[in-house]
Amino acid sequence: MSQDINYSLLDELARELDRLKSEMYQLSTVFDLLARQVRGKKVKVIMPENVLAELENNLISLRYFWCSKCGKIYRDDEVPKNFKCDCGGKIIQAYIAAPKFLTPPNRYFQVSNFSTYYRRSEEYLFIPVAKFVNAYCDVDRKNKVLKRIVRISTERPVSSLIYACPDVNRSSKCPWKLQLPLGSTQINVCGKGRGNSSTSVPYAIVRPPRRENTIYRIVPPSESLTKPFSINLFKTLDNDKIEINFPKESMPGIIDIAFTKAKVYQLTLFLLAGTPYAGKRERIPIVSIGNDNAIEVIGRKIETEGLLINLDPSKVKETQESLQKMGFSSRDATPTVITHTLAHLFLITAPLIAGLSEHEFGEAIKVDQERDIYQVLIYDNSPGGIGGVRSLIEKDNTLKIDYIALVGKRTECPRSCNLACKACLFSANCMWLNYVLNRFSLNFIIDKKRLAHYVV
Repeated sequence: MSQDINYSLLDELARELDRLKSEMYQLSTVFDLLARQVRGKKVKVIMPENVLAELENNLISLRYFWCSKCGKIYRDDEVPKNFKCDCGGKIIQAYIAAPKFLTPPNRYFQVSNFSTYYRRSEEYLFIPVAKFVNAYCDVDRKNKVLKRIVRISTERPVSSLIYACPDVNRSSKCPWKLQLPLGSTQINVCGKGRGNSSTSVPYAIVRPPRRENTIYRIVPPSESLTKPFSINLFKTLDNDKIEINFPKESMPGIIDIAFTKAKVYQLTLFLLAGTPYAGKRERIPIVSIGNDNAIEVIGRKIETEGLLINLDPSKVKETQESLQKMGFSSRDATPTVITHTLAHLFLITAPLIAGLSEHEFGEAIKVDQERDIYQVLIYDNSPGGIGGVRSLIEKDNTLKIDYIALVGKRTECPRSCNLACKACLFSANCMWLNYVLNRFSLNFIIDKKRLAHYVV
């Protein structure tokens, strides 16, 4: 199901994209595209009712499977229904090669135009095993038979992958056939493509192809190959706000906190693609543009409950100036960085008090410098709310002491990182994939010495 966003939300989304364009320079090109499309009313929000999984599209092919025991490669139409190989081994998804961009181009890829970037229609962003170097057997070229891929060391499950003859019992003459002891047996491995130096091993190691400005890593397919980048917009229902008491002297940068009902609009704008452990700067944005030239984004609208935190505008400006005096760049000392960092402080501590998964909570921020609005919303990530936010509040509408104590403790990083990291402020549920954070900004919003008196 697709639907248009109303005009007021479109305006707010466009302003948000303009702001992020200036703050996340690595993604400025894709933000510029999105902002132009939003202002031109060329955006469709798709709210999925059914999800159809496909084995192949312009970015990836998952049509190849692998027996982890004998190494045979199957195409999807050759896989037995019980996913058992003739050798008795289990058939699983074959390896692919994922990109790690050395210096990512400041551009984006459309789902439909990646192949044109490389000028070859059969190219994929994630390379299937059939397109690895020397993947096909030269003896049986006519039938396009893929070589087997075997692992010769369990301690190095990926880097020890080598090619073997596709026919386990091959007796034909092959100039590249070699026998290699593996455990108590001998296997026919392939020497085609091995190195020529005296130190080279006699067999061919499985390698992905090379591309300019890109390192490819052999990995198993997983959800971590793509990371969704989202923007969360919200509207609070003023009639349902309840003021929450908190130690204001210990949180001088916060004006007030309220328990409120809110409408949250979650918009997944694009994906960042790369190897599972690639950093944000080593991934490439993937956007979806329909046949009518409209940007397609995945949307979700929920009415839920949350904590609304209002920051003191004068304290935000003071924090910004103080960070710059400390030597931080202007990009690491913006009001967005300050507001988002505070959101993470309350977001990562909420599950520890509520006893829920971190995915049960969401974050949204609102930064409007012209109107001096700096707001954080920590909300239940389920329609109607599941009571997660309510569990952070006592019956007398006071923040729980344990929650306050944890907030104070998480202002420090055990690794003494430069800005933020997994040990202190990163969240798996961050809408911006942990961009624009600076833990040092918390020193001016939160009084750590006063909060030290609160004990969990």
